[in-house]
Amino acid sequence: MTMKPIGEASVSFDIGASAQTGAGVYAKAADAIAALHLAETPSLNIAESPGERYLLMDWGYSASLAGSASNPIGVLGSVSFGVEAKHNSVFAILHRFGEGQGACDVVEDTIESWMLPRQVNYIDGGVNLKPGTWLLAEADGSLAFTLATGLGWNMSFAKDARLLVCYIRNLLTIENPPSRSSHGLQ
Repeated sequence: MTMKPIGEASVSFDIGASAQTGAGVYAKAADAIAALHLAETPSLNIAESPGERYLLMDWGYSASLAGSASNPIGVLGSVSFGVEAKHNSVFAILHRFGEGQGACDVVEDTIESWMLPRQVNYIDGGVNLKPGTWLLAEADGSLAFTLATGLGWNMSFAKDARLLVCYIRNLLTIENPPSRSSHGLQ
C-alpha cells in the first residue's frame, strides 16, 4: 500500500503473514525431522527399533512487515527511511509408538506432551513428557533499518545533445549552401 500524505512526501508499507500445520506417521525419526524442512537439521541420536513408528505433529507461522517514507528537503534533496521485519517459527512434537498401540492412544499421548520447551521440567526424577517424545522448535527473525539522503539535480543530457546536433547541422547548411545545379535551376 502506498499513500501520498503531504506534497511530494510518500509513505508505503507491506504486511504479510502465513500459517501452516501438519501431521504424519513415519517409519524413521530422521524422515520425520526432514519433513519439517528446518534451516538446520538438529543432530538427535534416536535409536531405531523394529516395529516402531513416529508420529510428527507440527505448527508454524511466518510474518513480515516492511515500511518506507520519503520526504523532499528543499529544492535540491530528499530523505528516506525504511524498516523491514521478518519472523518465522516452527514447533513440532515427535512421538515414538509401537505396533500394538491404537491410533487414538498415540494421538492422545502426543497431545498430552504438547508444551513449550520452557515448560519441560523434571518431576520426581523424570521429565514431564510421555516416554519416546521429543519437542522441536525453531525461530528465526530479522530486523533492518535504512536511512538515505539524496542531494542534487536530476538532469537529462540526451535532450541537450540532440539540440546540439541540430544546431551543428544548421550551421553546416548555412556555411555550404547547395549549388543551383543540384536543385535543377540554371
